[in-house]
Amino acid sequence: LHGLRADTALRAVTACLHEARVRGYACVLIIHGKGQRSGSEGDVLRRGVRTWLRKRPLRDAVRAYTPARLDEGGTGATRVLVRPARL
Repeated sequence: LHGLRADTALRAVTACLHEARVRGYACVLIIHGKGQRSGSEGDVLRRGVRTWLRKRPLRDAVRAYTPARLDEGGTGATRVLVRPARL
């Protein structure tokens, strides 16, 4: 999501989770960065991703989420456990 505006990033996250559900993936890694070069706005994407995952309609696709492991990007990425799509 690096370099994306928040509205574009939200569409990308939504599409990613939809695709993950369709393909039957159990987990995805969303790389949003730490916001260190975001200026006065701070970590807009990192905060945004975690807010979006708690709200509908994304909440219906998410079992749980957590910061990624250090070797995956640590707080610059979010690991999302995906809820299977209903058939």
